[in-house]
Amino acid sequence: MVRWWVRVLAAVTDVVSLPLLIILIMLLASIVAIGWFTWPSWVPRRMPRWPRRRRKPSPSGKAEPVPPPAEPAAEPEPEPEALPDQPAQTLADLADRLAAQGRYAEAVRARLRAVVRRLVDRGIIGHEPGWTVTELADAAATTHPPVGAPLRASCGLFSELWYGMRPASRSDDERMRGFSADIEATLAAPIPAGPTTGGQA
Repeated sequence: MVRWWVRVLAAVTDVVSLPLLIILIMLLASIVAIGWFTWPSWVPRRMPRWPRRRRKPSPSGKAEPVPPPAEPAAEPEPEPEALPDQPAQTLADLADRLAAQGRYAEAVRARLRAVVRRLVDRGIIGHEPGWTVTELADAAATTHPPVGAPLRASCGLFSELWYGMRPASRSDDERMRGFSADIEATLAAPIPAGPTTGGQA
């Protein structure tokens, strides 16, 4: 063992001088001592992360779709039997447009409203706030009996569609047209003289 060490030392001293070898050994010993006393502060706690590649934008250059702005809430529609504050002819024209669109239930309602509005405008009945179309029609039938039959038939068809939930058809609109024509013909005749009342609620 001693001979092996002597041979190694002799081989090293042939290449490196003994003073330089001693300096190198002392320097190596100092590095080991410093590393030993400062461990593990110099040891990294986390492994280094590789930089991530950023995605390039698509060559098409298309921008992301922007959602459309929210539509304002629609105004609530009046009650089915409410009488709008509109002229009778306006309501009749509305009924024709609705019928052309195939919205027959709404067309029937608009025609009944037009009839009742004509009765109000001619002074046969008074427009009492809060009264429904059928209540006004009943009051008109009481005040002016000649319109009673077509008016009650009109109200019956209206109730059948809107409260009986029966699907409306073109024939229903044609029936309501006929009732409206009968009422118009009756209104064209002279009205008997007599007191005019607003009917009962």
